[in-house]
Amino acid sequence: MIKIDVRKATKKDAEQINQLCLAMPSLLSNVTYSADKQLFIVAEHEHSIIGVSRLCHDQRHIMLRTMRVLPEFQSYGVGKKILLSIHGILNGLECYCVPYPHLIKFYESIGFAKIEEKYSPKAIQKAYKKYHHLGMDMALMRKAA
Repeated sequence: MIKIDVRKATKKDAEQINQLCLAMPSLLSNVTYSADKQLFIVAEHEHSIIGVSRLCHDQRHIMLRTMRVLPEFQSYGVGKKILLSIHGILNGLECYCVPYPHLIKFYESIGFAKIEEKYSPKAIQKAYKKYHHLGMDMALMRKAA
């Protein structure tokens, strides 16, 4: 078992976060660190960032927008530790995410449930539709307050 620490990111983490996200490009998001209207959570192993997640808030909604773990650290529970940290940060607040279908059980493990688009706020629907417009099969999930 490897030692993994999970914490809120700081400005000092920006370069490592940006490097990790550039190393793992995604059609869904081109992520760069910024503390404006978003909170980054990082997982570290031996003082190196090996995983990152991003919570964004706009208007009245929180959305989990990014979850990346370096391939060599996948299957070590890094993503699960990040999700458990997010669960604690949310502390009963409602949150949405738009994961790949094979990750539904992963997000259900901290209380997210699959929902129909019509039951989500317009801002969340817009993000969900963007993914579908790109031809991506995605799920829409909500963690109730």
